[in-house]
Amino acid sequence: MTKNIVILLHGLSLTSHSMKFIEKSLEKKHYIIMNVDYPSRKYSIKELALEYIKPVIDKYSHFTNINFVTHSMGGVIIKYLLDNTTIANLGRVVMLCPPHKGSELVDFFEYNKFFRWYLGPAWLELKKRKVEVELPEQLRNKIGIIAGNKVIDPFFSQKLPLPNDGIVSVESVELFDTPTLLLPCNHLSILWNKEARNQIINFLRIGQFKQ
Repeated sequence: MTKNIVILLHGLSLTSHSMKFIEKSLEKKHYIIMNVDYPSRKYSIKELALEYIKPVIDKYSHFTNINFVTHSMGGVIIKYLLDNTTIANLGRVVMLCPPHKGSELVDFFEYNKFFRWYLGPAWLELKKRKVEVELPEQLRNKIGIIAGNKVIDPFFSQKLPLPNDGIVSVESVELFDTPTLLLPCNHLSILWNKEARNQIINFLRIGQFKQ
């Protein structure tokens, strides 16, 4: 019997509650869901990946496929695991607004004491950077990215290349030949956007977004 699970990973400074709209949409389609809480503000990306997320993946290693839906830094954590570990029963991965190439906002606020204290060590790792290592061929058809291009706060947005979602630029989320879908959402509203949720389901089912 085929058993598929979808693991949900929230973004920096958020909780599993931020993924509830996505969770409920997937449950209606009869997916088994694990909506993970992890201490995103306390540890580095490596520590979060290996000490908090990898044990969850290992717990469900008996499933036929392990799929992921991530938001923001959650996608960076999964990318770290894909680069540094093996997930033998990997299904499909949908990443919402993942700052793979970092965010200029981190560079701008790097020395701000409040941001450093509140957002923690992983936040500092999200400085603007180049992604040097390409995805292995076998992973390229397993990952889909959804980005937003709607801005609420012009103060943050003006520090980013256009288009952007107010926190992360579209340029930063793109990952080699990975399919990228652009929606009129900001960095948070994408979590409850109906079209985003429908497209997540499309990609998990057939490995592509519907245009």
